[in-house]
Amino acid sequence: MAKQQKKQVKPNVVVVPDPLPALTPLSTAEKILQFLSETRIQIGLIVALTALFYANSIPNDYALDDIMFVTHNKFVQEGTDGISDLFTKESMYGFIGNASPISGGRWRPLSLITFAIEKEYFGTAPHTSHVINLLLLALTGIIMLLFLRQYVFTSSPILAFITVVLFIVHPVHVEAVTNIKSRDELLSWLFLILTMYSSLNFFAKRNYLQLLLAVVFYFLGLLSKENGITFLAILPLTFYVFTKEKISSIILTTIPFAVVCGIYIILRITYVPFVANNHATEIMNAPYLYATTIQRLATVMMMLGKYILLLFWPNPLSADYSYNQVPYVTFSDWRVLLSVFVQAFLAIYAIIKIKDRDFIAYGILFYFCSIFIYSNLFIDIGTFIGERFLFQPSFGFILAIVVLGDKAFKKIKFSSLGAKISSVSILMLAVIILSGFQTIKRNTEWKNDMTLWPADVNKVPNSARAQNGCGMSQILLTNKEKDSVKKVTLLNEAIAHLRRAHQIQPTYIDPWLNMGVAYSRLNDFDSAEMCWDRARKLDSTHPMLVVQYDPDMCIDFMNAGLKAGAAKDYQASIKYFYRALRHNKKNADVWYNLGGVYFTIARYDSAGIAWQQCLKLKPNYDKAKQGMQALTAMENRGARATR
Repeated sequence: MAKQQKKQVKPNVVVVPDPLPALTPLSTAEKILQFLSETRIQIGLIVALTALFYANSIPNDYALDDIMFVTHNKFVQEGTDGISDLFTKESMYGFIGNASPISGGRWRPLSLITFAIEKEYFGTAPHTSHVINLLLLALTGIIMLLFLRQYVFTSSPILAFITVVLFIVHPVHVEAVTNIKSRDELLSWLFLILTMYSSLNFFAKRNYLQLLLAVVFYFLGLLSKENGITFLAILPLTFYVFTKEKISSIILTTIPFAVVCGIYIILRITYVPFVANNHATEIMNAPYLYATTIQRLATVMMMLGKYILLLFWPNPLSADYSYNQVPYVTFSDWRVLLSVFVQAFLAIYAIIKIKDRDFIAYGILFYFCSIFIYSNLFIDIGTFIGERFLFQPSFGFILAIVVLGDKAFKKIKFSSLGAKISSVSILMLAVIILSGFQTIKRNTEWKNDMTLWPADVNKVPNSARAQNGCGMSQILLTNKEKDSVKKVTLLNEAIAHLRRAHQIQPTYIDPWLNMGVAYSRLNDFDSAEMCWDRARKLDSTHPMLVVQYDPDMCIDFMNAGLKAGAAKDYQASIKYFYRALRHNKKNADVWYNLGGVYFTIARYDSAGIAWQQCLKLKPNYDKAKQGMQALTAMENRGARATR
């Protein structure tokens, strides 16, 4: 019998795997990169940068167009009671009535409604308005960051952060942020970036609530400012570049926005009928009024080039570029040719590359679509260019620059990640410091009209509006000046600027109005009257003449008449009183004093006529009653004497 073979029992051996490679500790550069990539850190820095570069605008007062949209807009000043009128009337109606000087009028009710709410709860408080503008800028930066992190720079949150930082610190945005009136720009871009963000959330999650939100945000953007119309082109472009949706799906999703835009246009036409060149017969409000077709096209192209130049080099900055700072040009001008070449190159590149969902091409097309509405190509917008108009378009420009810069840095062979981060950091710090310095400085210039126009008049010396504004600011400075010699100096400087404004544009009424004020304060009433008569020839119904200057002139001549009467120069006194009545026949005091002079020189019939007119205007005028009683008593004594 064969021996049974024993089973071999395997020893209970524990197999130890090869040890895992040791984790390499993060370098300092990687730790910094990781820290700066965190969402909460980026949001905190965006808020901090907004505060750092714009906090000095909070003490500012009202400036420039704030008078039309805030301080002297009767519907805004009514508080919440004026909201219905703000929604149903042209945006300048509350200031000038039913006669907008700008082609087509304006209907931007949302920003004006926010001003009315502020008036209701905070009163006249420019500092509150500046704080709100800063909060809107910070909120816009945060939404931009979330949009860029989630849908554009999905694998590089640092690039998203850099894009927002460059947007926040760009000096060309000072007008949009620091000028209270320009809240329409802030609200418009905030709601439009929310529109894009919510729309892409819809595609990502198929959540129709997000689509509904996007449509609501879009309507609010349109109510803020009409440049939201450009999003009918920008939205499908955005859907194409940042999603993988089919063209049919993109078109279908764009339809609700087109419907909302149609509703907006119907409302706008209902409340503010569009009429080309409506009341725009003055070149100050229609800059291409005297241009030929060729001159208009060439000048428009040059101004489009100026916009791009301001994005690259925002210096000098000005609140005004109106007539005749920008003279008409033709296509023989090298600036026009350069602008045409640059923009043609960018357009061709974008059209070729957009099919590949190229981000640079998207940025270029976003810029072109956004700036188109301000181009003056088809609609005269009332000015050659405006820095505030770059608020939305600059997003596309900055996005393209960041993507281009990232591609350039990827081609450079750095010795280490730390070296690359250091290079980028140095470049960013240089841009932030230079831009921040310019932004902070420009904020101080926007403090009020008395600081803005003197700062800008040397930048745009051929602008009639800037010269007029500088003259007006010098007059306003005399309100607080106690030194009589300095007052006279300021008023003479004002007159010099106002004369220059008249030389640039002889039919511009404002210099004549302001020159009259300056002469009046110099007690040169003859010259003041001459200036206001010149203004009257240009516009006899101008509200400043009717409401303020004529009544003021009346009082000035009345006081001169009283002074002459006190010196017993009665003939001069009578002449002054009649000149006073020429400006305001409803001033009862003038009629009374005229009667007094006539009574003094024993022209009793004329005295009676003057006092009767006084009592017609003011039946309870006691002194005029006493005068009439004195005349009656004299008549009675005379009648008794003849018996």
